[in-house]
Amino acid sequence: MSANALATQYPRIANVLATQWTDRQASARYFDDLLCDRRGGRQGFPPAVHDELVKLRDYWYSGHAFER
Repeated sequence: MSANALATQYPRIANVLATQWTDRQASARYFDDLLCDRRGGRQGFPPAVHDELVKLRDYWYSGHAFER
């Protein structure tokens, strides 16, 4: 698994996450929008990208993203 599949395959999403990383409401909503299919029938992300998004989300929710 590539450690940068998200940035390589979906740079716009990686840039949005980086830009709003410290905005708790926006980031929570964006992770939810990326990882939850509310419309049904979406193809989803390739496995490596999905895994990275899940790891980033889990790290973000753990609170480590806000430590200085």
